[in-house]
Amino acid sequence: RMPSNCTGPQFKRILSPQLRSKLQTSWPDVESGNDTKF
Repeated sequence: RMPSNCTGPQFKRILSPQLRSKLQTSWPDVESGNDTKF
């Protein structure tokens, strides 16, 4: 498990909004709810 304060911003830059929406659906609680707001 990576720290969400690292993963979140990185994913924001890398992934497109559409892909992020898909990830939210696929990973409902990746970081115990910390990373679900992307």
